[in-house]
Amino acid sequence: MEKRERLEKEINNLMELVAAGTPARAIAPTIAEWEAGIRDVDARLRCPRLPKLSTAKLRAALEQRAKEWKAQLRAEPQIARMVLRRLVGPIVLHDEGARPDFVRWEAEPKTELLAGLASPPF
Repeated sequence: MEKRERLEKEINNLMELVAAGTPARAIAPTIAEWEAGIRDVDARLRCPRLPKLSTAKLRAALEQRAKEWKAQLRAEPQIARMVLRRLVGPIVLHDEGARPDFVRWEAEPKTELLAGLASPPF
C-alpha cells in the first residue's frame, strides 16, 4: 500500500514537471514504468491473503493424529512393522542371551598408541 502511494506521488510530481514545460517524451518512459509498478501492487493486493497458521492448533492436530496412528499401529503389529521398514529400513532384533561367549568381551583402549597426538580434554 505504501509503495503504491509513493509511486502515485512520484507520477504526480513528473506530471507537474510536464505542466511546467519539461518535454513529455523525456518523462513518459519513467511514468510508464511506475504505472506498471502500481498495477503490480494492485494485482498483489487483489490476491486473497491466506490466514496465519496457529502453531498451537497445528501442534494439537498433529499430536491427535499421532495418537490415532499409534493406537492403530499397536492394534496391528504386522502392519506397524511393515510401515517402520518402509520409513526406517529393516529392523534387526538381537537376542543378547544367544550370543557366544567370545563375542562378549570389551576391548581396552590402547591410549599409548595416541600419546602425543592430542592433549587430554581435562
